Amino acid sequence: ADGILTAFHTVFHDTPALQCCFFTPGRLLTVPAFLREPSAAPAESESREVLSGHRCRCTGYQHIVEAVVQASRSLP
Repeated sequence: ADGILTAFHTVFHDTPALQCCFFTPGRLLTVPAFLREPSAAPAESESREVLSGHRCRCTGYQHIVEAVVQASRSLP
């Protein structure tokens, strides 16, 4: 409804951020909720903080962090 979820889903899908499917649902719920916060204009460090609760052995996280930052820049 507010475009945040859609923006993040699109960026997440269009970049190499989509890794395994086991931890992806948690990220897809956590990050849009974070991006709805009025002060959310995350740099890499803030993105890593938000993702810190989602550990995964499948990835190095860099693409996921980049997707969070990119999504925040494409918000309405």
